[in-house]
Amino acid sequence: TTIFSSSVATYPHHALACGILADNTVVVGGEAFLHFWNYFPVTGLLKRSGKLLQPSLIEPITAVQPVLFGVDVNNRLVAASAAGNLTLWEELSCIQHIKGHNGTINCLLATRHFILTAGVDLKIRLWQMDDKLIPSSTYDTSSFGVLPTVRSLSLSQDGTKILFATRG
Repeated sequence: TTIFSSSVATYPHHALACGILADNTVVVGGEAFLHFWNYFPVTGLLKRSGKLLQPSLIEPITAVQPVLFGVDVNNRLVAASAAGNLTLWEELSCIQHIKGHNGTINCLLATRHFILTAGVDLKIRLWQMDDKLIPSSTYDTSSFGVLPTVRSLSLSQDGTKILFATRG
């Protein structure tokens, strides 16, 4: 078992999100980067940077999740940002950049059924996926408590019930 920590790698950047892909690639997102790390027993750690569709799209990454369904699931990743955008990655390349929320995306959940996102705009969004992310349903959480910003998402085993936690 290999345990990876960005601090062990003498990482000078602030990591805001991380995830592990099916091939054990560790993905770390932060203020203005998305890095892909691989460990090789002989040579050690190798860091590669993600390639955006446009360099101007660099924004803080708030969550990353491997894609668990659709086409070629082994090398796909979805990342959420503080600007409310979602990016779909294949290998090291961004293949889609789409507006997901008005403001920061607080949480992201990739399931075997679909992808869920929740943002400071008090919305939970459901995304289908074929070759790209496709917006589906939107749920309003504004009537759930005093501070209804969603901070955590979970899904029932059969994919029919969404559980979410709010700040208040």
